[in-house]
Amino acid sequence: MPGRCHGFGLIDAMLALLVIGLVFGIALPAWNSFVWRSQANAARAALSASLFDAMRESSLGMHAAVVCPDGGGVCAGGTDWSVGWIAFVDRDGNHQRSIGEPLIGRQSALPTGVRLLGLAGRQRIVWTRGGSPGSNTSFTLCDRRGPLQAQRMILSNGGRLRTAPADAGAAAACVAGIP
Repeated sequence: MPGRCHGFGLIDAMLALLVIGLVFGIALPAWNSFVWRSQANAARAALSASLFDAMRESSLGMHAAVVCPDGGGVCAGGTDWSVGWIAFVDRDGNHQRSIGEPLIGRQSALPTGVRLLGLAGRQRIVWTRGGSPGSNTSFTLCDRRGPLQAQRMILSNGGRLRTAPADAGAAAACVAGIP
């Protein structure tokens, strides 16, 4: 028909915006969960690789290897491994990185929203030719998905790193520190 407008009106535009809003409202939380889970998995893989590299270095060399939270190229005190960590050859046996002791590897800080906590009794992991002296240790890995998704990573003296659900107290403490 002549004189008739072809296009869309205000109601059509409002319906389109409503549909777009619904799609984003459903997809965005799922996407965020995917991103946080991926970042936590990457942190677990990075820790596993660093521990393996240190274990390999100590078994091939004459000196122990240490993995600890990074304090600017030396071991930082504390249990928060989210700041990143270093692995180094401990030539003088003091379990602290000294001048001239080579780095095996260095992991930068974890992404905001992902946290890795170690135990207060094992603030550094020391590998010798015979394995890791001391007892098993564990880490708590959490992210913004909440305490129910937190994982406990248990490291045996032989170097095996396995995962299990984190206990409620450790999970709550881990998540509480996420900005």
